[in-house]
Amino acid sequence: MNMASAVAVLTAMITPAVLISACGSMILSTSHRLGRVVDRVRALSDKLDELFAKGVDQTKDRQK
Repeated sequence: MNMASAVAVLTAMITPAVLISACGSMILSTSHRLGRVVDRVRALSDKLDELFAKGVDQTKDRQK
């Protein structure tokens, strides 16, 4: 019985640490993906600004 209670105590101590670590790594990967999305949106926004800055005649071939 003594060994079973020791294993139960160790399991109770380790499980929250593993779950907290998993949550931290999920948050980190989500943050990284969000940063990549923001970078892509900014690049597209810059490209759109460039197209609007050009004349209509210069962007006709781009619209086809």
